[in-house]
Amino acid sequence: MVAKHHADKILEQSGLIYTIIRPEGLLNEPGTGKVSIAEDLEAASIPREDVAQTIITALTMENTFNRSFDLVSGENLISDALNKI
Repeated sequence: MVAKHHADKILEQSGLIYTIIRPEGLLNEPGTGKVSIAEDLEAASIPREDVAQTIITALTMENTFNRSFDLVSGENLISDALNKI
């Protein structure tokens, strides 16, 4: 966790366009296509499939550029959740 924290800080200061997604506990279950963006997370989880789909979707959404956020399973469609960032 310490190494990831420092790597994220270096990336943020690099001048590159970035999106840092921090998923909570990863599950080997089918995705639901629904997530929640959170800042303060309690113990939560998310299927790996939903994390992958969120990454793919975020690649083309400029409002996610130069942002960091936590990701868990939720009630919002992935694109809707990312639009709220």
